Amino acid sequence: MLNLKRLQMGRCRNEIHISSFSNFIVRLIVIGYKNVGESIIILFLDKCDIEKVVFSMVVDCYKKDDFNLTKVFLDKNGVSELDFACWTHPHDDHSPGFDEIIKSYCGNKTRVFHPRFEFDDFDPGILAAECSRAKNVWEALVKLSSARPIENPLLQSIGVNVGLDNGFTIKIVDDYSEKDCRFDFLTPFKEYIEKYGYASCPKKLKNVNELSISFTISLDSYAFYFGGDVENKQIRLIGADEIKRMRWMKVPHHCSDGANLIVDLLNANLLDCAVSSVYTSRGLPVSSVQDVYKSKGRLFMTQSANATLQHGYGAVQFDYQFKNDKINVKPILYGNAYEYL
Repeated sequence: MLNLKRLQMGRCRNEIHISSFSNFIVRLIVIGYKNVGESIIILFLDKCDIEKVVFSMVVDCYKKDDFNLTKVFLDKNGVSELDFACWTHPHDDHSPGFDEIIKSYCGNKTRVFHPRFEFDDFDPGILAAECSRAKNVWEALVKLSSARPIENPLLQSIGVNVGLDNGFTIKIVDDYSEKDCRFDFLTPFKEYIEKYGYASCPKKLKNVNELSISFTISLDSYAFYFGGDVENKQIRLIGADEIKRMRWMKVPHHCSDGANLIVDLLNANLLDCAVSSVYTSRGLPVSSVQDVYKSKGRLFMTQSANATLQHGYGAVQFDYQFKNDKINVKPILYGNAYEYL
């Protein structure tokens, strides 16, 4: 078992300095491929004379053959070392290429979040069917952990305790003011995953999505939600008030009816944008769930079921600006991405 410390700052910086909030941009890039695969890039930018990345994070990864669009976008935005990385769960549509992200972009300052499990504790059938390529990620995590000083591991397994503080705050500061940037982990709930935490435990994991990390990033009161593949079993415990405050969301589990409870609770007066990837071999997205999201706000998809698929990928970029107490968002579509209307 890796020597992990959960939700402690360690040597990770807790302030981000920018020239001015009028130059501050939050850039979210949600990446999907033709039929399967998901990755998210989160960037904070200071746009003074040029755009400068002051914070960067990757959530999950996928690559098709040797094409890793996550690396393309990181390089395009000038990212050489990540601040945070998150592997939401060991599923083969969220894992291929994440080992490359660890090796290429995770340095001594990178804080890596991952679900609490022992790789050897997987049921062999689950491994063969759904997680065969996750072994590469696990080995990269072990190697990264061993290269770090024990007093500053910065690798953290996530298990949420109901009713307790399951997050941390980073300050974003300019010369005149500051904003709280709050990270809150919402799933997986510790009571569900603790039985899978050790290889010696007799319980074997049957549903990989039970491990899925989901979390919010809140700037003041504006909440961005990153849903991983969390499903209704754990969504029920998140709490209606927490869900109702979400204003941007990466839809959990590809618009499936197994995660539909969250969209029913969203506040249509607050939700601005939602975005989802696809998993066509599992019959996802479900159009009736997409329709509910569309009724609450704007819904974007990384792929269209009816697209000519001239591209093997799709990505949706959201550029948020927080100026003079006003919030502006600009969606940019790449490849086969589109807005669901």
